[in-house]
Amino acid sequence: MTKYFHPGEKDFQRIISDNLVRKAKLIYGTDLTFAPVSIDSIGDFRKQIVLYKNTIIEAYNGKFILEGDSRLLQAAVDAGLGGKNSCGFGCIRPISR
Repeated sequence: MTKYFHPGEKDFQRIISDNLVRKAKLIYGTDLTFAPVSIDSIGDFRKQIVLYKNTIIEAYNGKFILEGDSRLLQAAVDAGLGGKNSCGFGCIRPISR
């Protein structure tokens, strides 16, 4: 089973932010530096169990506020958050506050 970090876990924000910085460096250039992104949940999030290619994946769905460098935020929209983005995980939809 593949298990994603729970949004309430201590390392969730760091892991998501580090992953996003790596993606942004691939998009914008490796010589750039970015401050970490701030990620806060809005309300409740929902655990979802998905079967993908005979692998059980435990993931989460919810609303979050992301704040940080505009290039990082655009990378999140373009490439997704976290892992398995090519499988449809980590997709985000920007909404206004």
